[in-house]
Amino acid sequence: MDESTQLQQAQLAAVLGGDPSQFETLISSLMSSSNETRSQAELIFNLAKQHDPNSLCLKLAHLLQFSPHLDARAMSAVLLRKLLTRDDSYLWPRLSPQTQSSLKSILLACLQQESVKSNTKKLCDTVSELASGILPDNGWPELSALSQYIGESLIPFIKELHGVFLQRLGSSTNFDVKIAALNAVINFIQCLDNSSDRDRFQDLLPSMIRTLTEALNNGNEATAQEALELLIELAGTEPRFLRRQLVDVVGSMLQIAEAESLEEGTRHLAIEFVITLAEARERAPGMMRKLPQFISRLFGILMTMLLDIEDDPAWHSAENEDEDAGETSNYSVGQECLDRLAISLGGNTIVPVASEQLPAYLAAPEWQKHHAALIALAQIAEGCSKVMLKTLEQVVTMNPRVQAHAASAVLNFSENCTPEILTPYLDGVVSKLLVLLQNGKQMVQEGALTALASVADSSQVMDVLMSLQVSQMESDDPTTSYMLQEPDTEICASMLDALNECLQISGVLVDESQVRSVVDEIKLVITASSSRKRERAERAKAEDFDAEEGELIKEENEQEEEVFDQVGEILGTLIKTFKASFLPFV
Repeated sequence: MDESTQLQQAQLAAVLGGDPSQFETLISSLMSSSNETRSQAELIFNLAKQHDPNSLCLKLAHLLQFSPHLDARAMSAVLLRKLLTRDDSYLWPRLSPQTQSSLKSILLACLQQESVKSNTKKLCDTVSELASGILPDNGWPELSALSQYIGESLIPFIKELHGVFLQRLGSSTNFDVKIAALNAVINFIQCLDNSSDRDRFQDLLPSMIRTLTEALNNGNEATAQEALELLIELAGTEPRFLRRQLVDVVGSMLQIAEAESLEEGTRHLAIEFVITLAEARERAPGMMRKLPQFISRLFGILMTMLLDIEDDPAWHSAENEDEDAGETSNYSVGQECLDRLAISLGGNTIVPVASEQLPAYLAAPEWQKHHAALIALAQIAEGCSKVMLKTLEQVVTMNPRVQAHAASAVLNFSENCTPEILTPYLDGVVSKLLVLLQNGKQMVQEGALTALASVADSSQVMDVLMSLQVSQMESDDPTTSYMLQEPDTEICASMLDALNECLQISGVLVDESQVRSVVDEIKLVITASSSRKRERAERAKAEDFDAEEGELIKEENEQEEEVFDQVGEILGTLIKTFKASFLPFV
């Protein structure tokens, strides 16, 4: 061992020895402005990390807990975070169980006793980094328990907390404090199971929204986006908290969404808030349907966003719909949100709004407006048969991507449509789809085939599809796969029916392991179906439950009954086939 190495070993032994001042000196040297001093300290620190990680981590933890020096505690928190971050130099697996246990205890103790806010933030970062690495394996049950129960432990102090929250939201001029208070309020509200307890915080809502608007008025959009993300979380988890002041809250959000002077990200988050409220069917079904003026306003905002598409030549010549030439973030968000809005509110609510706004788009000379109307129709086309036929007649001569969207609109219109509604328009729809089928673009052909498959309840259409199937087709032709489309519950019932037929034909040739597999799958089907029915029963108890929601639930329950009927048929077949030998499975 040369002299230099001996010196380094001696220095390492000294800093990790019994005198804590030696280690604190090392940490101070790591913050030195002198390159030479800092480099030497980094060398010793890395040696400790390599040769004695247990002592190094415990020394840092001791410094973090007991040092009177603010900088030393801050540096210890930062260094521990780096050592405990799950990356290539992840140190945690190299530590002994005793060291791991001590570190977890010390970190939680430091969180309680640290009085300096900046250090508390660094401590929280360290705890978060370690937790993200070990919580998935239940490596820190104490922290899991703390995060789960801390909200409940604060419930007896509701009155005091209400005052603190109100003061911090209303009087502070520091936006960091306001955002922290907003975060605390929203997290605490989610901890309250009792609706009367939640109602005690109703008067905070104007201040919560004012945190958002004041940030925007001050040009601080980063803070405003933080506030919006927190409010979106509240809308998704506790939408009923917003009910009493829904008009003011949603009005503020739509005003933000319409403000062209704001960043797109801010406007998109405001839209996401309103869409999230509309989607909260399990917790507040029908609540947004009581605001038709806002639904019309939001629909108009989303339609305008669909117009934000650049006239890129590549868009017109695209071979498939996945190519996004010319498509902006506004367009993408508008398309996604229109889809979600139509699904969450239902056709009876959306169709009147669309009928009011779409004719102007279809009559306009710009292809962008035709395209926007077709995107909208693809989501809300059920019940719009005349518009669908007229649309198909118009788009036969348009560019391929618009044609593909027209076929998608027909698909969505027809897949839930009754034969009585569809039959009068069947010849026109099928003939136009067959014209689209002759188009050379694969995306148009796929769209037309999918739309044809969705109206296959008609024997006329089935004849067309069968004739296509027996004709000469390429090996990768998508016709066959696109004939198989309809919803999960219906598919489940159909698969059970097919399974029953297989069991009837196979009879006693089915062996014990195969019977066990069938029974196991049936258990899963029954469990999933029962769970879905319970969820619907809970939705029916909600305060905003209305007739439209009731119709949706009725249809879903009828599909579930078909699943249970098919399960009964399979069990009957198994009992008839195997008689007493099947009893152990029952």
